[in-house]
Amino acid sequence: MTFQYSLRFESGERRGEVVPLTIVAAQGGTFTIGRKPGNSLQVTDASISGRHAELSVDEYGVSLRDLNSTNGTQVAGRKVRQTSLDPGDEFTLGAVEFTLMEGSPGSGGGAAAAAVPASSGEDLDELVLEEPADVAPAASMPRRAPSKAPAKAPAKAPTRAPAKAAPAAAHRPAPPVKTEGLGETQLVPQEDGLEITAEDLARSAKSSKLGPILLVGLAAVGGAAWWWLGQKADDDGGDDGARSASVQAPSSPSGNLLSAGYSFEDSDGWVTDPEAATEFSPARSARRSGVRGIQADLVGGESSSIESEPIRVPSGQRSFRALGYVRADSGVELRLGLRYSTGTGEGSIGTTVWSDPASASDEFLELGIVGSAPQGMSHVQVIVRAECTDAAPEVSREDGDSEDDESLGEVKSVSVDDVALVPASDAPAAIQLDPVTVTALGAASTSAVKAAALTSLDRILVSSIRVAKPSASGGATLGSQDLGLAPVNGGFSLTPAGGGTLVVRAESIVMGGGIATISAGGYASHGSTFEREGVTGLILGDGAEMVHVAFSSPATVTARASGDGTTFRAQITGGQPVTVKTSFMEERTLAQRLARRAKEERTAGDSGSALATWDELLTTVPFDGSLIEQAAIAQSELLGEGRSELKELTGEVERARFFGLADLYREKLARAEDLSQRYRGTDVESQATALADAIQLELEALDSGDARDELIRLEAIGSVLKRSGADDLAKRLDAYRAAEAEGSDKTMLDTRASDEPGNSAPNSSGGQ
Repeated sequence: MTFQYSLRFESGERRGEVVPLTIVAAQGGTFTIGRKPGNSLQVTDASISGRHAELSVDEYGVSLRDLNSTNGTQVAGRKVRQTSLDPGDEFTLGAVEFTLMEGSPGSGGGAAAAAVPASSGEDLDELVLEEPADVAPAASMPRRAPSKAPAKAPAKAPTRAPAKAAPAAAHRPAPPVKTEGLGETQLVPQEDGLEITAEDLARSAKSSKLGPILLVGLAAVGGAAWWWLGQKADDDGGDDGARSASVQAPSSPSGNLLSAGYSFEDSDGWVTDPEAATEFSPARSARRSGVRGIQADLVGGESSSIESEPIRVPSGQRSFRALGYVRADSGVELRLGLRYSTGTGEGSIGTTVWSDPASASDEFLELGIVGSAPQGMSHVQVIVRAECTDAAPEVSREDGDSEDDESLGEVKSVSVDDVALVPASDAPAAIQLDPVTVTALGAASTSAVKAAALTSLDRILVSSIRVAKPSASGGATLGSQDLGLAPVNGGFSLTPAGGGTLVVRAESIVMGGGIATISAGGYASHGSTFEREGVTGLILGDGAEMVHVAFSSPATVTARASGDGTTFRAQITGGQPVTVKTSFMEERTLAQRLARRAKEERTAGDSGSALATWDELLTTVPFDGSLIEQAAIAQSELLGEGRSELKELTGEVERARFFGLADLYREKLARAEDLSQRYRGTDVESQATALADAIQLELEALDSGDARDELIRLEAIGSVLKRSGADDLAKRLDAYRAAEAEGSDKTMLDTRASDEPGNSAPNSSGGQ
């Protein structure tokens, strides 16, 4: 079918010029405007991109779509990506302004096109072939034309009632439906109509009176043939039963919570991601059933997503299955997601679990994921997300002149239709740890759990725990390993077959109890953002809201605060279990025993043993908040005592060094060694050991000195002490000097005796 419109330049060098806009809508034609040759309309203004925008036309009006131009497209002063236009609407491409006009140049506009020229001398009625009453309602989703032909030929024409002549009054189809889903007015795609306007007849009358008669006859014959072929197509089941072109929307599965927008015949209840580089748009070529499905065209690195409105979880039903029919090119990861949330307002807690990606196929394949909403999560919704995994192009769509630029790389397409959210009875069973419940958020089967959540009554402790698969680019990935969930005493274990990144999202109720880690360096508490290597245990929260994650081998743990919660990440190896515990009755009993022993050791004066026992409590069973606090206080006090004693001993060594008394040195050496032993494993031990080594060196130097010089020095010191009134020290010094003198005299006598004649030592033969 051909529709007549024209464009008038309102600015630039071609201001006032009118060009025809004639598009054969039945062939899916478009009218492109750009600076480069090959466009339907070439505009050489520098503000226009190589392929700037395109116009498409059907019986409901004109659609304008920006082709990711550099300077953008504006309607009524507002930048748009895609919108509908009515005759008389003005729009701007770059710096060039246009007006859309109804009718071809010279037709006089819409009013002139609807009248018969007086020179014809004939009264010609406009012939309209009406649409049948059961045509599917208009969709209200944004439309995005596919960038490449669909994998299969479109289905046969739908069944329609025979055409009949309309009254002479001019017939106009219903106005286009507009949607504000993405913050931009967008054209609603509609089914092609069949209409012959008065303008067509008037134009024919100018050249020949036989023209109108032939047009009427051809239209009648064509309409009858079209109706008959539609009937034949339905009788034969079409060229593909799975992709029937019936205009009637398919019936929704029993219990489907997404009945409003189930088959994308309209966009009720669906919202696209405004941040994505491209978007899902309605397309007839993307249908599996009904009139249309949705389609996205992606190049390397691009993603697109669309989500249903949040649905309140029905009373008594918490398990759901998301399913849909998808078709994807290779190099695209297309997933369905189940998202659970505590509400729809700001500050609500939400978590999403994703299916495995769909296989590449030219035919529609069923894709699904089953899971349960944790207690406390009141809403559920379905998300469809596609990502092109090819390498990102050298230039982005925004930088390129058009989305057909070869530098953008190969365009990949995905099609989605018949998405449903239905109750499920085969979701994996929850693990009850009392009072904590472990809920399988999503799974490919009852044994292949993708992610889990931890709740206590209606309180969300951990909104998600999963093992992300490694990505080729090293970045974030939606893919998750099967967790290999299994209950253990007081908790559960995770044993993913493949390695990856363990991702734990803990919420505010847990974070309020604090964060701690255990490693070879001991127990350490942290804020909400940190990184620590060699971690063997991660402890979140306190009391009944405590969660302990134990690693089979030391791991580097990073934490980043986000909102009211914190996300933890750690690289783990496939096949090595990670244990998550929430019940600690036995561990807390052992902690109490260790606390009693540490107190007894301190009372006995064995500070080192007391410190070691408190450290054992913190590194093996740190699951009682009050005992953890006691351990911290006791360790601080014991270390304070040790440091004070070390400081005192250091001062005494200085006094011993002044007097140079060997016995005093030996006394201080013994105390330093004892202090080092009692405070083993602490900084007091290392400092006391260093002091003992220094004392030993000075003592050895003192023992090797000249005895006579030493006696003289001691006598002088004794005189000073007596004059200063230090009688006790003077007496100790006199006793020491007497002993030293006796030893010195004996040594001197022995030396003299050996030097006298006849007192030499016996020779080797035993003679004198």
